[in-house]
Amino acid sequence: MTFVRLIRMICAMQIYREALKMIHKKTDSVGRRGFIGKLTTLLSGLLFSTPAVAQNAKRGLQQVSSAMALEKLQSAKPQRHPCLFWEDDGEILTLFNKEDRLPVSAMNRVGKTIWYECNGQNSLQELSALIHRTYQISYHTAYVDCLSFLWALDQRGAILLKK
Repeated sequence: MTFVRLIRMICAMQIYREALKMIHKKTDSVGRRGFIGKLTTLLSGLLFSTPAVAQNAKRGLQQVSSAMALEKLQSAKPQRHPCLFWEDDGEILTLFNKEDRLPVSAMNRVGKTIWYECNGQNSLQELSALIHRTYQISYHTAYVDCLSFLWALDQRGAILLKK
């Protein structure tokens, strides 16, 4: 047995122990899919022999992770993150981190409408209906726009997703 294989086996056993702890404690708030995603991400670097295969697996896992994030977003009620403040100059609303005062995101009037309604009470469907009525665009377009906008805010840590 080579040294590299031995190291891989030890790492895999440690990951397996951590996974068992997560299952028994049930501390993982993202559920079964999130657990599988985390475990697969941890194992991806250990199980593939070449960097190219590992890169392809990583891309596949990122797509699965994105799909799971979108699925979570579709069933949640977004809420503005309390660690942010914003400045609205009439045309553009800019989000800032309270701690370091660095900008997190900027948005136009449609984005502002969505942002102000991210209060933990409105679902993606309700936000889409609001945009559909307010800006007189098709519901499908409003839904896709809201979904992509909320996904971007979620990726930047600007919103919390409540169930």
